[in-house]
Amino acid sequence: MPLFVSLALVVGLLAVPPDAAAARVRGAANPWLAGAPDGTADFPDRAPYQSPVAVTWIDLSATPTLRFNVTGAVANCGTTSPSTVCCPTCGFAFPSPDGAIPGRDGADWFSHLSFNGLSNIVAPINSLIGVFLGPDEPDTGRTPAVLDFSRLGLDFSRLRPQLQQTFFIGDGLAGEGVGSQQVFYVPEGATRLFLGTMDGAEWNNNAGAFDVHIQPVPEPSSLVLMVAGILGLGAWRRRGRRQP
Repeated sequence: MPLFVSLALVVGLLAVPPDAAAARVRGAANPWLAGAPDGTADFPDRAPYQSPVAVTWIDLSATPTLRFNVTGAVANCGTTSPSTVCCPTCGFAFPSPDGAIPGRDGADWFSHLSFNGLSNIVAPINSLIGVFLGPDEPDTGRTPAVLDFSRLGLDFSRLRPQLQQTFFIGDGLAGEGVGSQQVFYVPEGATRLFLGTMDGAEWNNNAGAFDVHIQPVPEPSSLVLMVAGILGLGAWRRRGRRQP
């Protein structure tokens, strides 16, 4: 392969991360049922009926970081609810995967107590939430600390969640609908990612859905090594052509 073609391929990898997977996450997806066997109840929700979406088609052991591109909206109540937090006529609360922005959209920060070995979280209601797990059921004896996004903010550039630590994803951008893509580090030992929605309880009557496109991102160091290897190969070939 010509050297300039190889470099062009590497530049393409740098510029356009591969869109390796997409998932549809229903409003009724309860993140705290992640990895739980059928029949597990986070009352009144029960696995597998309100279980979150399991992202198993990405090899997380070979993927150091992820980026997300998210569209859609969910509501924490049905289409006939008179709640001011939900839209009674359309069934969608807020037209953004960032959920109800506290102090602006008529809602406060929400939390859910730790359950099933998964941590509590403080995040906007009706936002996209994720959690990384290993290959086994969650270890109920090692519940991680809470991630409080009322203090961390939603405009972070990078996030390093632990195994079993629920974390905010939103629309995957540093701003609401705009800004640079946020980078999420895959914790050591993670083999599965679960996606659900933020609520305080009773996901079974939630409406709407998110469409989530997931982009595995290679470490910059590995790309640098790839470029260095290609350049070295090119130099070796040129040296070989000059020899009599």
